[in-house]
Amino acid sequence: MRSLGTLLALALSGCLDLDGSNYLFTLDAGRRQCVSTLDCASADVCDQTCTCVSRSSANGFCQFVPQGGGAAGGAIGGGDATAGGGSTAGGSTAGGSTAGGSTAGGSTAGGSTAGGSTAGGSTAGGAAGGRAGGVAGGGAAGGSSGGAGGGTACVASCAGKTCGASDGCGGTCQNGTCTPGQRCVAGTCQCDATSCASGCCSASGCELGNVTSACGSGGQSCAACQSGWSCTSNACACVPDCTGKACGASDGCGGTCQTGTCGSGTRCVSGSCVCDSTSCGGCCSAGQCRTGTTNATCGSGGAACTTCSATQVCAGGSAGPCMNATLLQVTNGGISTSGHKIVIDPAGQYVYFLDQNNSTTNMQIWKVPTSGGPGVVVAGGLNWPVAIAVDSANLYWTSITDSTVMAQSLSTGTRRTLATGQYFPMDIVVRDATTVYWAACASSNGTSCSVWSIPVAGGTATSLYPLSGGGNPSLALLLPNLYVTSPGLRQVVSIAVSTGGSTTTIDSTSLPYVSVDARAGRVAWVAAQSSSGAFNGLVKGMSVGGSSRTIATGQAPFAVAVDATNAYWVTESGTGQAIYKAGISSGSATLVLDNISTFHIAVDANSVYFLGSAGWFNGLFKTPK
Repeated sequence: MRSLGTLLALALSGCLDLDGSNYLFTLDAGRRQCVSTLDCASADVCDQTCTCVSRSSANGFCQFVPQGGGAAGGAIGGGDATAGGGSTAGGSTAGGSTAGGSTAGGSTAGGSTAGGSTAGGSTAGGAAGGRAGGVAGGGAAGGSSGGAGGGTACVASCAGKTCGASDGCGGTCQNGTCTPGQRCVAGTCQCDATSCASGCCSASGCELGNVTSACGSGGQSCAACQSGWSCTSNACACVPDCTGKACGASDGCGGTCQTGTCGSGTRCVSGSCVCDSTSCGGCCSAGQCRTGTTNATCGSGGAACTTCSATQVCAGGSAGPCMNATLLQVTNGGISTSGHKIVIDPAGQYVYFLDQNNSTTNMQIWKVPTSGGPGVVVAGGLNWPVAIAVDSANLYWTSITDSTVMAQSLSTGTRRTLATGQYFPMDIVVRDATTVYWAACASSNGTSCSVWSIPVAGGTATSLYPLSGGGNPSLALLLPNLYVTSPGLRQVVSIAVSTGGSTTTIDSTSLPYVSVDARAGRVAWVAAQSSSGAFNGLVKGMSVGGSSRTIATGQAPFAVAVDATNAYWVTESGTGQAIYKAGISSGSATLVLDNISTFHIAVDANSVYFLGSAGWFNGLFKTPK
């Protein structure tokens, strides 16, 4: 049995140790409570007059909640069981509620129902007072402790507070406000898929999730994208980079660069360098752009390269990749329009041509086999030769700079001067091993111009026919006549040079005649157009002793050559210059070769030879008749 002092302490604390659990009693300001060392996890830990305030903690406590009591509510002086207490004074009506004076309140000690009246405070307050009164023997002062214990329980409040803040009663707010992108879960602010659905969660809270340093969505943890990657649509993604890279190179993300640099003449199309009409002005071969100017790789406009045959040259352009012409010898260009620049020897074995070599002091005369093969220079270092002629023994030429007529042996190379003081010498022809004929003036002012002759062996030059008006005369020899024409004369004349010849005017239609040729009983001549672009020039011809015929009109011709049947001439055309042919006695003009540039032609039994350019080449060419 506990002592009276212990019971008094129990009564004072308001909680009776009825079940022997050895509570530790404390008295707090504003409330009375008894804190237990036991787990207050179930209601039966606390006795009838104590309430378990917190069951969620391992250190919960039982709190006494008084039911009421007045000033006389069960004073300690109420009497003790030994003293035979238990009168109505043991717990006056002011002592507390009916529960305050329960059977336990007055057990053994004989306390009556007066141990605690309904006038007391809270149930817990009255119970303690009644019990104390019963123990003490009851009395008017028996319930004073109940009066003193009167009060209310702590009411937790979280209104307007942040998540996890104090609820005012020793606990924490299980819900409340959190920063945007977080929510309160069991008293803790957290970022999750519910609070941060469109972003990602970091230590700082909910992020937008759209930057490389914090990328993500759906409330997942934010991730830092690796170098070279970017945050796209809230997910780390590799960023292709083709800056400065070659076409088809790796884009850094497992793909290839669809654009980028390519070699000259090619362009990047869907990740591959291609050669086509957009990228290449020449022709395409094995995916590469070629110049298209060689016979091996010929073409233009980005078309596939063509290989020209041995009897073709690369032309390119609108005339097609290859044209039917054979390049016999490359030259340096610089071919003028005056005089014969190309002749064939009497045996038909060699073509001789004048290469002016873009010079006036180092011009050359070449010979090239008509059957093809390398050419050789037979005369070099010449001072502005104008025209050439050849027979079976010698090569002849006229020189403007030297004002001479020259001869050179084909066998020995010995060079001779046939005539001097020949100002502005122009065309020259030769009667095999007999006589040389040429056109020149007798003075440096261009007056007293004539057709001259001199024996091949040398001698004195003789004037055969005056050339009134001069004008770059053209000569053709077909015995017994020498045929002469010039833009200045505006006539075509024949000059008798042997027995049976006739000196007469063949054509005098006042046109600027520029070229004449004669062979195998045929003579043909051309009249240039009256002005550039007029295309009103003519081609005319005849059989020796017969009447002349207009072979072609609407021309802009430069030179003419004949064989036993046809006249061949060079004229301006829509694509540069062209060679045409037509029968001298009958027939209309047909095209031999187009897209060339030339002022000089010659013919043999099978081919037309021309000096100038064809396609991408300069030199001496031949093309089938």
